[in-house]
Amino acid sequence: MPMARRRFVQIAATAPLFASRPVLGAEPSADDSLRSNIRLNAGLLGLPGFVAGVVREGKLSLVQADGFADLESRTPMRQDHIFYVASLTKTFTAVMMMQYVQEKKISLDDYLLDYPFLSVGFTADRLFDPNVTLKHVLSHTSEGKPGDNFVYNGGRYNFVYGVFEKISGNTNNYKSHVNEFNKRIKEPLGLTSTLPGHPPDAKDLRIPRIVTSYALDGGRKTLKKDAGVSGATNLYPGTGLLSTVDDLAKYMIALDENRLITSESYAHITTPYILNDGRLSQYGLGWSTQKVGGHAVHWHYGFDDPYSALLVRLPEKKTSFIFLSNTGAACAPFLLGWGANVLTSSFAVAFLDSELPGVLSDADRDYSRMFLTHYTEGALGRNPGEAKRLLGKLRSTEPARFRKNDRVMISILSDLSNPAFSEEMDSLVAAYRGSGDFHPDISLAIANYYGKTGKPAKRDVFLRQIADHMGYEGGATRDACVKLGAELLRSGKTEEGRKYLWRVVRDAQTKGEKVESQERLVQALKP
Repeated sequence: MPMARRRFVQIAATAPLFASRPVLGAEPSADDSLRSNIRLNAGLLGLPGFVAGVVREGKLSLVQADGFADLESRTPMRQDHIFYVASLTKTFTAVMMMQYVQEKKISLDDYLLDYPFLSVGFTADRLFDPNVTLKHVLSHTSEGKPGDNFVYNGGRYNFVYGVFEKISGNTNNYKSHVNEFNKRIKEPLGLTSTLPGHPPDAKDLRIPRIVTSYALDGGRKTLKKDAGVSGATNLYPGTGLLSTVDDLAKYMIALDENRLITSESYAHITTPYILNDGRLSQYGLGWSTQKVGGHAVHWHYGFDDPYSALLVRLPEKKTSFIFLSNTGAACAPFLLGWGANVLTSSFAVAFLDSELPGVLSDADRDYSRMFLTHYTEGALGRNPGEAKRLLGKLRSTEPARFRKNDRVMISILSDLSNPAFSEEMDSLVAAYRGSGDFHPDISLAIANYYGKTGKPAKRDVFLRQIADHMGYEGGATRDACVKLGAELLRSGKTEEGRKYLWRVVRDAQTKGEKVESQERLVQALKP
């Protein structure tokens, strides 16, 4: 599972900065508790540094800057430091698309191919169905049969780039989206520290404020500088922005005050997308959306190995949470894209606990902590068995959780592959299938679990499910075809096995893999 690929280690030197600092003799306020919980989680995850903020009623009312912006120089983190925010960029793109809708320049029901696609660098093989519409791309339902399933795929969000080129009339490569962003959002809101990609001019006075980003050196299990970030000079619809807590606060306030789009347009992009069979997605158009204790919560995350970001909004309270870090571990444990459940994030739970007292249960906190400790056990070798203990506790205190469709709970059980939880896994799988949901990576997690726990018949059901769902990107389909094809060959079903393995060869050819690699795949066709 991808969780195992993105792991980080704690830098011991940062630990004292994340130590709890209670005020002696004083009852801690909600903000004090929030600061303490954020600092605790940051320390457990080994973040080099972070900046957090809370926006309330039109102003940035809390700012917390801790750790280092650069580990080598021991530069303390400051409020004005600039971070890569990755997929938070998608929320800005969704806002601009709704501005176009309000101006009657586009319809979300327009076909994607009504706008430049091949001419701006995308290839036909990436669009399995020509009937994909703009709303399918913005809702992450453009794979397989359009509108069938929510499968978060950040790269496909860039498909709407051609919309900006056509509407603006600017065909200067990669500039139409930047110019529209500057004109429609950056300049009106005065986002002076928000950058559409790393500044190409080495003399740009904002460069010294850009944090040093760190990714894991897997071999040495240490954090190392990410050398590639300064080359990321382009802004795309799905990623590329850099920003600060102050500028993101201005953005949150503008959404609260309907200064960028109308309240009706905001409601549209934050309402769960209705899938083809009537199910409600976990995502709207550019925003994840859910209810927590009856309260609307709109949010998005940004993540890559060297950086992470999180926005969480409580629109009824006009309150928002901003979290920025110069490594990916602030998001990596929580699988926010797969399940689109903000309650997996310990940082989001800390914020919601402070703003919605009494709404979250102890089980909600245990649920979030389970993901964090599962991650830290694997990455840092700390708290061994704690995630398993919390899982067992949830089984005892809230067994109903295992009878609901929960993609990320399936993922963690697959990672653990502990037969002691086979009944719970079977219940989760039944809920997943019964809901009509499908995600290639989740089905592969199920197949892997059953394979590891000695249930090959159940494994093959899900391998076949993945292999027969056409039109999904990512490695799960390929993995399923390889495993299923090989198993069919071993069992004497030669023609069927060769069919699945040949799909892998064709996929390799489409992706431009070396002929030698394709030849090795062809050799696998032999029983």
